[in-house]
Amino acid sequence: MCEGVGAASPLHLPKRKQTRCSTVFIPKPDSRSDRDGNFYGTTHDGGNNSVGTIFRFTPDGVLTSLFSFNTTNGAAPQGALTLGKDGNFYGTTALGGSSSFGTVFRFSTNGTLTTLASFQSTNGQNPQCQLAMDAAGNFYGTTPAGGASFVGTVFRVTTNGALTTLVDFNHAIGAAPEDGLTAGIDGDFFGTASDGGSFGDGTVFRVTPGGGVIATSLTNGANPLGGLVQANDGTLYGTTGFGGDSGFGTIFKATTTGAIVALFDFHFTDGAQPASKLIFGPDGSLYGTTGFGGSTGGNSDSSGLGTVFRITTNGAFTSLVLFQGTNGSNPSAPLVLGSDGNLYGTTARGGPGGGGTIFRIVLTPQFTGISKGPDGRVLLTGTGPPGATYHILASADVSIPIASWTSLTSGTFDTDGQFSFTDEGAAAVSTRFYRVSTP
Repeated sequence: MCEGVGAASPLHLPKRKQTRCSTVFIPKPDSRSDRDGNFYGTTHDGGNNSVGTIFRFTPDGVLTSLFSFNTTNGAAPQGALTLGKDGNFYGTTALGGSSSFGTVFRFSTNGTLTTLASFQSTNGQNPQCQLAMDAAGNFYGTTPAGGASFVGTVFRVTTNGALTTLVDFNHAIGAAPEDGLTAGIDGDFFGTASDGGSFGDGTVFRVTPGGGVIATSLTNGANPLGGLVQANDGTLYGTTGFGGDSGFGTIFKATTTGAIVALFDFHFTDGAQPASKLIFGPDGSLYGTTGFGGSTGGNSDSSGLGTVFRITTNGAFTSLVLFQGTNGSNPSAPLVLGSDGNLYGTTARGGPGGGGTIFRIVLTPQFTGISKGPDGRVLLTGTGPPGATYHILASADVSIPIASWTSLTSGTFDTDGQFSFTDEGAAAVSTRFYRVSTP
């Protein structure tokens, strides 16, 4: 993607269409984008009753609290919201409800919340997941505890609140699924269990809408804390929180029949303990976070606070952001792709108040500043994907084909996604337009 601007003109920027967010409390947020271009999410704590909230956040940074839980209608939501076919949001709380074991709820953006179902332990307890929706508009999810063997369940819930247990985990097929399900392109659902299986290190499983389940035990990597994401070709991608060559977790890919291949081992300096789902970016690469790890040049006070990373489907890995406390720490929720083509996310802690942050990762390169000095030289600044290569092109005629523009320089966005370049040749021309692009 490219952006162009004339050197003698004002800068024009493109229009823009899950975690502890509060600077007072320490909630665990998760968020997703709605059709209106805003983001909606939950906080684990805080609000009027100190048991969690639902919030709205605009890409321009305006945060609005929409609802406070009160334990009776749920408490401690930990999963992202899911937008239903009816335009309402659906989600889960880990606690609260009639038996204090968690709930499934529906939320309207006018502020109305309806508790659809309360867990009773026998049918599962303490759901931490984002719900997955089938073609008919029903929702599917997991609980990490409860059920017949007390190690979790897979459930289905309708929009009128009918809750059905589809799978009772039993260690053999897995135990303690921490994350939710992914709706597969073939109509089945896929997920991970953080424990159980043949070696006790967790499983990758497939479940049909009727409750049939097939599981594969993990052998390279252990304890998958986040769920799976599926590519258009059917391949599944996920992470493990531990294991691998250095014990700090792995990234893997799997077929729908359960063949698992390791893609990357974390080494702490590049991240440790990934705990949330990956997400595909507009470039076809996968993006994710680690809750810990990441080196910041030997400063022990700002090391190991988590990272944002990119990995291609063939395993080429790049660290994009190393959290340092001031800009957030310990991200524990999935990233979200905004309608502007950039990624948004949350950190569980850090920021000016210590209660977490909401951040943006710029994937679409753009100019952020342009200034012409008294000697005619032009200083350009901009943002883009951290660590990615950029090219700056120039032309006296903005309408000519890109192939005819002059290449001024190439470089790499720094670790904060910033660049600056001084055009020494601008003084010799009366008009010059610029473009910044990534391959």
